[in-house]
Amino acid sequence: MFCFLILFSVLIFPFTAFPEHGSDVYSKVLDNGAVFLYKQVPGSEISIVQIRVLSGLSNEGEYAGSGISHFLEHLLFKSTHDKDSKEVFAEIRGMGGIINGFTGMDSAAYHITVPNENLEQAVNLLSDLVMDLVFTDEEMEKERGVILREIGMYDDDPGDKRLKQLFFGAYTTNVYRYPIIGYKDRFEKIKRDDILKYHSIAYSPDRMVVGVAGGVSREDALRYVVNKFSGYKRGLAGMAAPVPLEPGQLDERTVKSEMDINLGYLAIGFHTTDLYSKDIYPMDTLAAILGEGRDSRLYQRLVRDKELLYSISAENMTPRYPGLMVITGEGDPGKLAEAREEISKVIDELKTVPMSDNEIGRIKKIVTSSFLRQKESIFPLVSTLTSSQVFTGYPDYDDKYVKEMNNVTAGDIKGMAGKYLNVENSTTSLVVPKGRDQADPSTKDAEVKVPDDPETVYRLDNGLKVILLKKTKMPMVSASIILPGGLIAETPENNGISALMAGLLTKGTLTRREGEIVPEIERMGGDIGASSGVNGVTVSALVLSGDIDKAMEIFADIIRNPSFPQEEIDKEKKTVKAMITAGEKDSGTKGQEAFLKALYAEHPYGMKASGTLLSVEGITRDEMIGFHKKYFSPAEAVLAVVGDFDDQAIKGIIERTFGGWEHKGSRSPRNEVVPVTGARRDDIETDKEEALILIGFPGIDIRDERKYALSVVGSILTGGGGWLFKELREDEGLAYTAQGLPAVMPEKGYFLFSAKTSEENIEKVKSVIDGIIKRLSSGDISAEDLASTKKKMITGHAMSLETISGLSGVLSSGEYLGLGYDDHKKYIPKINAVTLEDVVKCSREILDPENSVVVVVHSKKRG
Repeated sequence: MFCFLILFSVLIFPFTAFPEHGSDVYSKVLDNGAVFLYKQVPGSEISIVQIRVLSGLSNEGEYAGSGISHFLEHLLFKSTHDKDSKEVFAEIRGMGGIINGFTGMDSAAYHITVPNENLEQAVNLLSDLVMDLVFTDEEMEKERGVILREIGMYDDDPGDKRLKQLFFGAYTTNVYRYPIIGYKDRFEKIKRDDILKYHSIAYSPDRMVVGVAGGVSREDALRYVVNKFSGYKRGLAGMAAPVPLEPGQLDERTVKSEMDINLGYLAIGFHTTDLYSKDIYPMDTLAAILGEGRDSRLYQRLVRDKELLYSISAENMTPRYPGLMVITGEGDPGKLAEAREEISKVIDELKTVPMSDNEIGRIKKIVTSSFLRQKESIFPLVSTLTSSQVFTGYPDYDDKYVKEMNNVTAGDIKGMAGKYLNVENSTTSLVVPKGRDQADPSTKDAEVKVPDDPETVYRLDNGLKVILLKKTKMPMVSASIILPGGLIAETPENNGISALMAGLLTKGTLTRREGEIVPEIERMGGDIGASSGVNGVTVSALVLSGDIDKAMEIFADIIRNPSFPQEEIDKEKKTVKAMITAGEKDSGTKGQEAFLKALYAEHPYGMKASGTLLSVEGITRDEMIGFHKKYFSPAEAVLAVVGDFDDQAIKGIIERTFGGWEHKGSRSPRNEVVPVTGARRDDIETDKEEALILIGFPGIDIRDERKYALSVVGSILTGGGGWLFKELREDEGLAYTAQGLPAVMPEKGYFLFSAKTSEENIEKVKSVIDGIIKRLSSGDISAEDLASTKKKMITGHAMSLETISGLSGVLSSGEYLGLGYDDHKKYIPKINAVTLEDVVKCSREILDPENSVVVVVHSKKRG
C-alpha cells in the first residue's frame, strides 16, 4: 500500500498514505505549465508550500547512478541571487519556518512550513531557491563532502545495503537499479556544469506542481504563487530522459555480501506493477496480508511460530515504472536459508488456500485508518496532492485508490499471487556476518573450490605438450597455447618485435588471407587472438564445440605459418607508434616506464613492452620471420584445450593440426636480474593536472614460496576497504586512485605502490604509504583483516577459473613457467596457510625503504 518507504535511507517513493480531501481541492494550470494545487485546512494556524519537480532517479538520463538529483537537492538550499546561505537560513528562522526536501525515484520535493501570515514570504523564498540556482564552488565541494559521508554511512548500514544490492540485482536495465544517492565514483565526477545543465532541463515550470495547504485563503495562496511563478518560462519540449523498460526476469537471482555484523539481513523482491496498473490494488492488499503488522501471515509463521526471524514486513512499491514487492526480515544468520524457504511456502499457500473475509477486511480497515490518521497533518496532505498530480494528473487520486482497495476480493488476491509471486520472478538479497559459516549453501566456502576434474597430459612426437580438460557444462571449447618470445627475448635494437609479431599472427598465413582468419572464427560464434607478454607469446581461441575441427585448423595455421605481409606490417607499425606517442603524454605510462627502467637497468624487464619509436620503426619483415622461426617451437610450447569435446576426436584433431610441426626452436633466454641496491628517486615533469607517485621495491620470482604472503599483503592494501583506499582516499582525501600490488615474475619481480594525487599532496601521500609500510612490518594487522583478505583472495581465484578460457590460460601458463599445469590447485591451501608472522616477515624483507625506487610524476602545477 502507499507508504513512506525509506530505502537506502533516502526517501525514494513520494507517496504517503493519502488523506481524504474529496472535491475541495482547487487546481489551476498556470500559463507556463506549472500546476497550482490548494487545500484548505480550516482552523490551521500554519500553512505549507511544496514544490514537486519531475526530477529524481528516473529522470536523470545520462547522469543515472551519479546521484545528481540528490546533489542538486542539497545545493538548492544554499543561496539565492541576493542572499547567501547564512542569510537564507536567517530569513527562514525569522519567519518561523521549517524547510526541508527529499529526492525520490521519480521526483524531488521542497517545502517550507510557516505561520499563515508568512506564506507569501515562504513562497517567494522557496521559489528563488528552487528556480534560481545559485551556489559557489566552495558550497558545492562542502556538500559533496557531506554526501560522500552519507554514502559511506549507508554502505555501513546492513539494512540499507541489503536493499541497495536487491535493487541492483533485481533490475538489469531500468534505472531503479541505482541508489538515489548515487555511486561514489560516479558522484565524484559530477561537475558544476553538469549540475547547471541538469537543473536547466529538469527544473522548468511545466515539470512542476506547486501545492499549498493550511489556513491561508485560496485567493491569497493563488495570488502569491501566480505573482512569483509568472516570471519563469516554460521548458523545452521533449527533454524528458528515456527510461528503458525492464525485461521479464527468467530465473531466480541471489545476491549476497558480508559485513562486520551479528544478525543476518534478508530482502526478497518480486517484479510487480507500476502506479498505473489496475493490479496495484490487489497487489497492495496482498503485500499487506503477507507483511503488514503482527497479524500478518509472514509474521505469524516466521517470527511467532517458527522463530526463524526476529522481524519481517512486506511492501508493494509502485513507482512510475514497474516496481517490486519487497519482503524484508532480520534474524539468526544460520536460519536465513530456512526462512527463505518458509516464505515461499507461505506465498504458495496464498495461491491455493482461500482467504477469509476477516483477513481481507482487516487490511481494508488498515488502509482506511491510515488515511484518516494522516488527515490532520498538512505535510502528508500536501505531499499527497503534489505527488498524485504530478504522476496521475489527478490530485484526488487517493479517493479512487481507497474505493478500489475496498473492492478487492479474495479471488483478485489469489490471482496476483499466481501472476507475480513466483520464484523465477524473485531476487533474494542477503547481508551476513563476515566469516560466519551459514546454513544457506550459497554462503558456504564450497563455492570457491577449485575444479578438480582430471586432466589428460601428454606430448606429441614433436615435443608439444598437450593438456586436455573436459568440461561439458557449455557446448564450447577453448584452446590456449604459450610459446617462447616476449620481452625477455628482445634486445634494445629490436625492442617491441614480439608484440608486433603477435599482432600480425592473425593478419595472414601462407594459405589464408586476413579475411579468412578472424572473420571466419567470428562466423562460428567464436574469437581468436594473440598477445605478447613479458616471458612468452599467447595465442587463444574460443568456439562452439561443433566448430572445433575447423577452428583448430585456423588456430594451428596462424601459429605455424604466419606470412607477415609487408602491407600489414606497415599498418601495425603505424598503430603501435601511435600508441607509443600517446603513452608519452600519459603520466601513468611515463611513471611506470621510468620505474621499470630504474629498477631493472639493462635487463629486458626494464624495456617498454611496446618498444620505442626508433626500435619499432627499424624492425624489418625479415627480422620478424627470423624471430618467429627462432622461438616458435613445438618442443618449447604448451597447448591447453578445455571444454566440451570427445576425447578421441580432440586428440585426432590436435595430431592432425600440430603433429606435422617439426620446427626446433629455442626457449626464451633466461636473463638473471641484478637487484637494485640503495634508495633512488626520480622526478619527472608532465603537463597533466594530476600527479603520480610510485614507490617500488625489488621483489621475488615465481619459485619463491613467499609469493603467497606477498599476495596477501597486496590484497590487504588494495581494493575497496583496502588500507590504501581507506587512508589515502576515504580518511584524508589525498588520492584519486591508490594500490599496492606485487608483480611476481619468472625472474625477480617487484612490489609497487602507486597513487594518483595532486601536486601539493605528493609528499603527504608518500608519508601515508611510509606509515602503512611500517604498520605492515610491525604486524599491526587484525586477525579479522587477515582472515577476510584471504577469503576475498580465494573467492577471486575461484572466479578466475569459472570460464573455460580462464582455465585453459591457467593450465598452459602454469606448465610453461615450470610450476606445473596443476599449480593453481595449490593456491587455496597455500593462501589459507599464510599467517600473520608470514605477512610481517615478508613485509620486512621486501618493503625495505633503504632498498627502493621512488618515481614522482609532477603535474604542470608544480612550482
